[in-house]
Amino acid sequence: MRSKRMRFFLVTGLIPALALGCGRFQSRRAYDEGRAALDRMDYNKAIVAFSEAIDHEPDSASLYNNRAYAYFMKKDYESALRDDTKAIELKPNDYDHYCTRGITYVRLQDYVNAEKDFNKAIALRPDAAKAYEHRGNCYDWWSKYDQALADYSEAIKLEPRSAEAYRGRASATRHKGLHAEALKDYNEAIFLNPKLADAYDGRGWTYEHLKQYDEALKDFAEAIHLDPALGNAYHGKGVALHKKGLHGEALQALNKAIELDPKTANIYHWRAAVHARLGHAAEAEADRRKQVELEMAIPLLKMPRR
Repeated sequence: MRSKRMRFFLVTGLIPALALGCGRFQSRRAYDEGRAALDRMDYNKAIVAFSEAIDHEPDSASLYNNRAYAYFMKKDYESALRDDTKAIELKPNDYDHYCTRGITYVRLQDYVNAEKDFNKAIALRPDAAKAYEHRGNCYDWWSKYDQALADYSEAIKLEPRSAEAYRGRASATRHKGLHAEALKDYNEAIFLNPKLADAYDGRGWTYEHLKQYDEALKDFAEAIHLDPALGNAYHGKGVALHKKGLHGEALQALNKAIELDPKTANIYHWRAAVHARLGHAAEAEADRRKQVELEMAIPLLKMPRR
């Protein structure tokens, strides 16, 4: 006959331990399902799977971080922000979590809080090139181009083969109007990573500003080939075609850009110009009104630059 002490052990020790082990097993299974869903870009399935894993293991910062990524890819930035914040609460000294929340703040155009998170990430890991690169992206969107250039240069110093850092420095340089210098960094970014769609897109805009429209169109085509969902490349393609006088083709490209990025005011500006050249007076006026509506909804400081 089992003693009372043994029965106590079974009830208070072994059974809870088995339950804990079972919970971790279920959490791991759900986590694996979530990661597989991310690989398939099935973000809804990933969110369901990571939510199940969190039910079994609610103190795992990694699980919240993974679900935040799925929300982010769905452009549900508010939900991503909540999970990013929970991950930081659970693991407050992990620089990666501050970087990911900072990126989310940038997408929400909250550059003040983004800067604070990147500053914290750099304080935790002053040798992390990615933290400087991400803060550089924040400053670039914030129109603080000199600070962006300083951060991108520091990222390149720490990681000389970072294509993203060269792309970022090229972007900030282009936004300062230094297009010839920007081309050098875009070329280096593409040399380091020939599949970096954003680098082709940025170089395309640089060629467009230099009035080299054929070169611009080649780069926009490659950017679209690499990332068919890159609305900014369709935007640039439409502008370049319009400036070449190919207004019908420009309209098709700008329609696609708006389908992908319906809240970017500048696309409506260019589509209005194309409609006007095609004699579509009503459509041109509607696009001008939409442009103004979007610009009124977003502070000028936070509007995307072209």
